[in-house]
Amino acid sequence: MFSQRQLNFLKVLAHLFMQYGKAEKAATILEMLRLASPADSWIVRMLALAQLQSGDANAALGTVDLSLGMERDHEHLATSELIRSRAYWALGNAHEARQALARYQELAGGKGVA
Repeated sequence: MFSQRQLNFLKVLAHLFMQYGKAEKAATILEMLRLASPADSWIVRMLALAQLQSGDANAALGTVDLSLGMERDHEHLATSELIRSRAYWALGNAHEARQALARYQELAGGKGVA
């Protein structure tokens, strides 16, 4: 569907949209990228963050759960737990948000990953 160069370009474009507060545009690009590269955990993690920043915490929670199932690296797991915590908080689930934050802190080992 896309060459590696095109995939990399679209990843950079999505990242730039996120940096400049255009999370909805980033989410659109990331959804397309997820279809092209479903095993790329970076894409899934960034999509969850874009959904969260776009105000769709329910979608972000479902997407971050996919991300957590793909991750093996503690740093990436920690980042996904932080996104999960923020999504729960946005949904008003303070208890679940605190639990996810505690998992983030445990995985990050006090390093302040994210």
